[in-house]
Amino acid sequence: REMSNITPSNTTQKTVTIKELVATAFRHWHILVPIVVVCFIASIIYSAFIVTPMYSSSAKLYIINKASDSSQLTSTDFNISTYLTKDFAEILSDEIVLSEVSEDLKGKYSITSLKAFLNIKATENTRLIEINVISPNAKDSEKIADSICRISQEKLPEIMGLDRVKVVRNGSVAKRPSSPNVPSDAIKGLLGGIALAIVTTFFIHITNNKITSADDVEKVLGISVLTVIPFNQGKLKKK
Repeated sequence: REMSNITPSNTTQKTVTIKELVATAFRHWHILVPIVVVCFIASIIYSAFIVTPMYSSSAKLYIINKASDSSQLTSTDFNISTYLTKDFAEILSDEIVLSEVSEDLKGKYSITSLKAFLNIKATENTRLIEINVISPNAKDSEKIADSICRISQEKLPEIMGLDRVKVVRNGSVAKRPSSPNVPSDAIKGLLGGIALAIVTTFFIHITNNKITSADDVEKVLGISVLTVIPFNQGKLKKK
């Protein structure tokens, strides 16, 4: 009788070892290798041809407080950006600023889109605020950053009670996109494919309840095998 057609009648728990998983992977390499290859190629195609490239441009502002004297700077002056950053981010992402930015770009982007492009952060223990803009167009990123700098100089001193806001660095046109990163995405796709192949191997192994060897007979049925008679299906068909 063909052993591969015998299935255990009991519900004994099936153990899984690394050796068995490796053996299962080698037996089903024709399924697992295409999974890895497809994930790898798909990630490259998606990253290189489908994802919209994004371009970054950053500008930097220097906050000068009315109460501060350049000759007598206190720890409070140096830490002012720490508690003003949230206020800056809130004001710079407010309609009062972004509506003017939208006008500068002739209504190309909505206020909601401009808000999504913005990232405001402070350099620790300084009075420097960095404005980072990431948009689908390199020149537009620069224009948005410069527009925000101009508006900050005009409106923030009055709104926040500052002496003035100085532009340390204006935005610049990015020569290459900041995202996507095709090599990085390709590696992620490869690792994802390997992970999926491992999961597939595990699933194939635990769902396979056929007895294919003498070891399986002893492990599942709990009986000793005295001998194994080879089965030649080709000879059976000739008869």
